[in-house]
Amino acid sequence: LAPDGDPRRGIDGWRLDVASDIGTAFWRDWRAHVKSLNPHAVILGEVWFPAERFLGAEGFDGQMNYPWATAVTKWLGGEQAYTSAHLARALDQLLGNHPAAELVHMSILGSHDTDRISSMLFNPGRPYDQGRSPRDDPGYQDARPPDEIDRRVILGVALLTLWPGAPMIYNGDEYGVHGGDDPDCRKPIPWPDLGTHPRPDHAPDLAQRERFRAWLRLRQDGVIGPVLRFGAVALQPSRHADVLTLERRLGGHVVRAILNRNRSFIGLEEVLPDGWPTAGWRLVESDEPAAAVPGLRAMIWVGTESAQEGERR
Repeated sequence: LAPDGDPRRGIDGWRLDVASDIGTAFWRDWRAHVKSLNPHAVILGEVWFPAERFLGAEGFDGQMNYPWATAVTKWLGGEQAYTSAHLARALDQLLGNHPAAELVHMSILGSHDTDRISSMLFNPGRPYDQGRSPRDDPGYQDARPPDEIDRRVILGVALLTLWPGAPMIYNGDEYGVHGGDDPDCRKPIPWPDLGTHPRPDHAPDLAQRERFRAWLRLRQDGVIGPVLRFGAVALQPSRHADVLTLERRLGGHVVRAILNRNRSFIGLEEVLPDGWPTAGWRLVESDEPAAAVPGLRAMIWVGTESAQEGERR
């Protein structure tokens, strides 16, 4: 609480480390105390598994969404046996909480406890946060990843932006920082204002930072932003093993997204779910109608429920 007793000031929220190591009886008391001081303070727990038994009155408003990250990074890494249908089922199973929890989960790809997201995707096929450094696995590649991996990272940022919850970026990912698990994931940030980096392969990638910004700024868009921050989410049946389709809805506005993890263009007619004609819908950041989804790219359209009804008629 702020020194003057004003609950609108002071600490806005809490993120509790290794929260699952302490029983819910403690967290119930903790929640009651925190909310008595500031009813609007958010309480988030670091829980690496689905945290239903810790949510709501049991303690936390939401969790660091490691279960989401585990599924999404496996898909982003391009594992052919883990198709978009597998990902959709995994994500759907994570949507069983109260909407108030879904909207505040800390959506992440990597963190201070994992290898950097770019290196994670450069070393696919390993379990999340296991064997994730050259010390743990001599075959782990810790060199700066190629451009294709940067594109996969941005595909992940697109899904972070489009998914319910609070997108969380581990500081430095936006500059292309790479490396395995501890201690390499905690390298100093290559701040651009410090001048030329002494190691070119560790220099900040300013173009990558702008790609991060372009996606995350959609959350502040006058029309799209509220839908992405507060809207309902529905995963649509996938018509291609490498393409994920989803929809967000709020107050009559609809955002539709197609995410393609394949390296190649895929025609829209191959991936559009039933009832998703694009006539009359605005393709974000493009004035031209699209006939295909580019490789390693996400595309979104914005429309209204009335437009959809008109399509059906």
